[in-house]
Amino acid sequence: MAIATDSDVCVVGLPVNNVIQLHPEFEEQEGGNNKIVMFIHCALCCEEVPEGMSQYQDIECGWTEKGFQVWCRRHDANIIHVDFEGQKHPAI
Repeated sequence: MAIATDSDVCVVGLPVNNVIQLHPEFEEQEGGNNKIVMFIHCALCCEEVPEGMSQYQDIECGWTEKGFQVWCRRHDANIIHVDFEGQKHPAI
């Protein structure tokens, strides 16, 4: 079941391509297509992933007072916290 956020920007449970199909106007935005060249993983999850399972980690990411953080919910641990050193990103 897909759940949309209040802004309908992110649809939980659907791949990004499906979000573009639901909202074609997002494709024209910078970053509208997936441009990720290196993924961020929890090292502990990578060590524990069961044989034959590819979707194991449970992470959250979002804005913090200092910048942007990726958090592992499975291990209740910080993966990375990017400090913007007082600079503001235009997205926030």
